[in-house]
Amino acid sequence: MTTKSVTSRQKPILYVSRETDEDGELTWQFHCAEEFRMENAQLVRLDTIFATDASVGELGDLPLGYEAKRTSPDGRWMRNKQETA
Repeated sequence: MTTKSVTSRQKPILYVSRETDEDGELTWQFHCAEEFRMENAQLVRLDTIFATDASVGELGDLPLGYEAKRTSPDGRWMRNKQETA
């Protein structure tokens, strides 16, 4: 899951998460700094994300239930366990 702003390369990926969806399937999310809205959502293959920003490959070992954030496209990824609601 990502947004049109990311796939069109208008905005950089600054947030990544690895979680399970409501069906228990593993999902990755790749977002920019803008507020997420479903009307901008896109389901894409991982190779589309890598073509957009290969640096997300550094997060291939991100554990389930974790997120990674950075402040700029050339910034360092900071990993954290996601807070549960």
